[in-house]
Amino acid sequence: MGDPLMTAQDLIKLEWHGHDGSVWPLSGEGVMPGISPVSLGLSPKGIWETPRSTIWSQGAFQQSATFDGDKVDMMTAVLRVDFAATTEMTVQQVYSRFRRAWSTSKQGTLVATTGEGIRKLKLQLIENLSYEPEFDPNFNGWGFVVIQARPTWPFWVEDDVYDLFKASAENRVNLTTPIVLPNGNGGTTSYSVVYRETVRLSNPTDWPSFLKWTIDNPASGSTVRVQIPDLSWETDPEEDDYEFRNRAIWVPSLAPGENLVIDTYPDHETWRSNLNPMFVGRSNGVEFDFPIPEDTNEPVDVPITATALGVSVMVTMRRNWSSMLGGWV
Repeated sequence: MGDPLMTAQDLIKLEWHGHDGSVWPLSGEGVMPGISPVSLGLSPKGIWETPRSTIWSQGAFQQSATFDGDKVDMMTAVLRVDFAATTEMTVQQVYSRFRRAWSTSKQGTLVATTGEGIRKLKLQLIENLSYEPEFDPNFNGWGFVVIQARPTWPFWVEDDVYDLFKASAENRVNLTTPIVLPNGNGGTTSYSVVYRETVRLSNPTDWPSFLKWTIDNPASGSTVRVQIPDLSWETDPEEDDYEFRNRAIWVPSLAPGENLVIDTYPDHETWRSNLNPMFVGRSNGVEFDFPIPEDTNEPVDVPITATALGVSVMVTMRRNWSSMLGGWV
């Protein structure tokens, strides 16, 4: 039995945003089966949780099993969608237009709105819509299709969160002990003045957040070095990564007018410069190892350091959830 105090506004609102730009409310306030053009049928499957499984091994005479890790599996959504004639469209027109909102090669977006906010799951068809009516749908102006679809990224995604640092006179720091850095030519450069301020990092989701850093050195600026954090977030001194809890990385020097994007997600290209397509060769093999852990709800301020005025550093915090439901508790 449903909650007698629940209102229509409390229901999960699901919409399908087709690859063709059309929008189809599927459930929630204002959607009425048999009256609305389309509505989500009973028992939708495969959209509630990101599928994960564990890997175990066992020797021939081992009296137990060894845990070898876990992995994210393919997500398969199976949805029954009812469609009905309206005052504006016949049942055939509803079916035809809704079918065109799906594709086997292009992604649309399933949008879920709950009390926790808005999350999105991009889907494309595994196969064509399954439509096998028992009789002519024109007879009663009603029918249904079964949709099997799959995301390439099996997480519900919220909008990214950003913070920005810009080197200015207000955050100038005069150092008592100069910073000495390699200059790329076999020598070193000393900096007795830097620009330093914090950006705020957080991740209230139930999945690690791999950061993206965008560093923009204006054409009117000078060659600059920037230091950004790559913290292990480890608080247990017994753990191996505890020693990296304050880790920070000096980015190779950037020329005036150079824009550098650093994507720390392991499967993406880490270093991308608008001026130097082989920038990775200047990184000396340095990689970023540590995402913001899941459930990092309390924001943490971390320092950014730059050696010249005008440079800006924007951090992008991705928000990936394993479900459309739930939030920080």
